[in-house]
Amino acid sequence: MLLDITLVDKTAYYTQLKSLVQKKGRHYCVGFWGQPDQRTMDILAANHFTFIDLDIPRDSQTPSIFLPQTTCYIIQDIVANAWDLKDCLDFLIATTGPDKCEQGRNVAAILASEGFPVINATNTNTSPLRPALISNAAGPLGPRVNRIMELVYKPLTREEEAYYQERQMKDPQFIFHGVPPRDLSLLDHFPPHTRIEGWTKLVELGIPGRVDLEWQVFPSIPTVFFTQSFCHKEFLAAYWAKRIGGLHIEAHASITSSTEAKLQAFLGLAGKPFLREVDIK
Repeated sequence: MLLDITLVDKTAYYTQLKSLVQKKGRHYCVGFWGQPDQRTMDILAANHFTFIDLDIPRDSQTPSIFLPQTTCYIIQDIVANAWDLKDCLDFLIATTGPDKCEQGRNVAAILASEGFPVINATNTNTSPLRPALISNAAGPLGPRVNRIMELVYKPLTREEEAYYQERQMKDPQFIFHGVPPRDLSLLDHFPPHTRIEGWTKLVELGIPGRVDLEWQVFPSIPTVFFTQSFCHKEFLAAYWAKRIGGLHIEAHASITSSTEAKLQAFLGLAGKPFLREVDIK
């Protein structure tokens, strides 16, 4: 591993990082997973690097040869994408702690062993970097989740801040709690007045490792807990769904028709009181 934020003090790490990126820039492109340490990403951006989110599926032609098929598909995508893009990337920026998952650490170890230039920039930040404007704004859920995941390398413009500020929800109809689905089409089924909670909201706040905040729940608002199949978060998602009368759904690759039907039934039944109130008004 080229550099590890967890093994040296932060001042020394950033000094070494600046020296490294100034000397090693060839393609001026890095791949990353999770939401890495923000200052690491800012240093790379200041040195004119572009970013590729390896969590996102890209029609990879490379199978995840080191991983069993019972591995979360997001993790499989990270390995396959890294392999496909190996000759185009100067560095891989890894998240390896509670800010991502245990498998994020394992992937970093595997790719470093295979000769990839890995920098461990796990996000240890505990203080919010920005407000949860997008999570609390009314609007299509898919684009909002996607915009949150871009924040680590693409801050909101003033126009975007004003847009989301004007759309802050006082009474959300539903809550989406969890991680972004690999198949974002799942989010098309949610109504605009859906608030975002869980890991995705923590990403917007810039504190993805705050597991003490990740599982805050709101029993008075119908909540859908989403996890990828074979993710360790399934355990708590299933627990809290049963505890507060929410819905836990999980998916591996693409969203199936049965998953869609289950979600639509829950949203339809749970949303009836809200719809009647709107109709009366």
